[in-house]
Amino acid sequence: MKKRHKVNRNNKHHRKSRANGGTDDPSNLVEVPKRLHNFYHAFFSEGTHPPEMAIKLTRWIDPDWVMLAVEKHHARDIMKVLRQLV
Repeated sequence: MKKRHKVNRNNKHHRKSRANGGTDDPSNLVEVPKRLHNFYHAFFSEGTHPPEMAIKLTRWIDPDWVMLAVEKHHARDIMKVLRQLV
């Protein structure tokens, strides 16, 4: 019998794109299903920044919700403000 080789249907995706200064360092790469990776690039296009991505996603989700994209170094301060609003 022929041996079947496992087919890897995943792609490596750059979390921070190379166009925006990302590298091929393993901490910047994540494996995602090929179909999802293709969708990501078709929907967001190359070089899309997280705030623009959040705006696009907000148009697709339940109107009672909103997607936010915040740089990590600002997240703690923003969370404090949001907690005061709730």
